[in-house]
Amino acid sequence: KYAPLTEVYDRFNEKGMGGHDISPFGTDVIHNLEEMRDTILRLSSDDTRRYMYCYWGDPDHTMHMRGCYDEKVYQIIREIDRYVEDLAKQLPEDVLLMVTADHGLIDSEWVYLEEHKELTDMLLRTPSVEPRACAFYVKKECMEAFPKLFNSLYGEHFRLLTAKEFVEGGYLGGGEDHPKLYDFIGDYIALSLDKTSISLLKEDKDLIGIHAGLTRQEMKVPLIVAKK
Repeated sequence: KYAPLTEVYDRFNEKGMGGHDISPFGTDVIHNLEEMRDTILRLSSDDTRRYMYCYWGDPDHTMHMRGCYDEKVYQIIREIDRYVEDLAKQLPEDVLLMVTADHGLIDSEWVYLEEHKELTDMLLRTPSVEPRACAFYVKKECMEAFPKLFNSLYGEHFRLLTAKEFVEGGYLGGGEDHPKLYDFIGDYIALSLDKTSISLLKEDKDLIGIHAGLTRQEMKVPLIVAKK
């Protein structure tokens, strides 16, 4: 509603190819990995050219709640590994299978802005986006004072950038900027350099595994390509 865009699978449909989002909330709704496999195999069985984006929310969810090194996480990863290997064997020869992730995670430690009223008094609204890529909307009269105070408190743990520095520095990758991009990233954005995450209030912290910082664990993701 507020930031409309054309989804990638819709772009394929516009070009006369099949475009599918196979996920619990996609164009082809599935509720478990078995339904995902059956949908993929069904859509791969004819001669229509198709693009299929398939998403499953674990181990992401479990890593958020239990941390990255919980035994349940290892169990899920082993199960998915076997699942993908089996799927690859069943796919027709003309299907290219690519497996990747949208991010890594890290077990986090927290700092709380409420402990520094002088800093929070400089803000127009609640910080947003991510605890490890935190956007700040700052009062006009505090534009110079805010980065000095923030860096004195948290500069060891975060790289603080202006919105312009953030975008022009390539942190969002390439491509054309959405017209509303700057509405979403505030005046300053703080990127975590270590395990530290930001919460406004102590009571808000409820996750162990977090993402969106600049550590290797979060930024390095696999790309596995399988072709018969």
